[in-house]
Amino acid sequence: MTDPSPTRALGTGAKVFVWVAGILAAVNLADFVAGGWAMDELLTGLGLGLIAYGTWRNDFGTPRDAAGEPVPVDATGRWASLLGIGLVLAGLVLEARV
Repeated sequence: MTDPSPTRALGTGAKVFVWVAGILAAVNLADFVAGGWAMDELLTGLGLGLIAYGTWRNDFGTPRDAAGEPVPVDATGRWASLLGIGLVLAGLVLEARV
């Protein structure tokens, strides 16, 4: 059987953003483990990871296949990005209160 879903291709800006968000997520999660288990670091790290995942799935909201044709937006990626934004904002609020 063939896979009916099209192959998605990221633009250059989305690739850079996914890498930067992934690295920042890893740094925040490492700081959470090594720096005293602060909840703001955990929320920010998880949120950045979810934002990176959502961008990887939807390419800044305009996903395209390898030929450049538009493909449907992935709902899971969209919800992951929205949840990630909420978690990052919660982490920033917690960090500001300290």
